[in-house]
Amino acid sequence: MKQRINIVRALLTEPDILFLDEPTLGLDPQTTFMIRTFIQELNKQGITIILTTHDMIEADALCDRVAIIDHGKLAALGSSAELNKKVKDKKSPTMEDVFLQVTGTEVRDAAKGKVATGGRRGLFGRGSGGRVR
Repeated sequence: MKQRINIVRALLTEPDILFLDEPTLGLDPQTTFMIRTFIQELNKQGITIILTTHDMIEADALCDRVAIIDHGKLAALGSSAELNKKVKDKKSPTMEDVFLQVTGTEVRDAAKGKVATGGRRGLFGRGSGGRVR
């Protein structure tokens, strides 16, 4: 409810550009669907929406252009179709695949125990044998 109120409050001034920071974070699926639909309607009405999100599905569904920022730097910018071309090893890449491709795989590899600096130590600490301490 609070997220919906914040969006409505932001619209009171009839902005040409609307900045939304994680508008669906922590919401149940029904409310998330409702807010995403509302955002799409606002965009159809001509409002430019700048959206920050960690949800790659949301970015893919709502954005005409996606900017991926890694460590404060622009890592990639383009439409979903343009960015999907960056992933060569998958037939139908997702925006999450694109994100992992352009930002690197260190965390993903550490989770799979493939880190060159000592097996599983990347996520769980030196010599933990995969246990979280």
